[in-house]
Amino acid sequence: MPAVSPKDRQRVFPGSERPRRFQHLEARQMFEPGAPTLDERISSTWSGLVSVGTSECPVCATAIHAAQPCPGCGSELS
Repeated sequence: MPAVSPKDRQRVFPGSERPRRFQHLEARQMFEPGAPTLDERISSTWSGLVSVGTSECPVCATAIHAAQPCPGCGSELS
């Protein structure tokens, strides 16, 4: 799906930046300033898996083990 520019978004969703079905949802900041980036989190997870064989899931913070999906959320690193 191609990105929609802010100018085009106004044309697609007049008077709003979000579709009507999402108007009731609270707008939240996705990342906290100063927090690790996604790249840093994934790199840290990989490092733990390679060196120790276990690490914290970057999605749900459950302990994960090398070559296995996360028992908490089912996500996998590949």
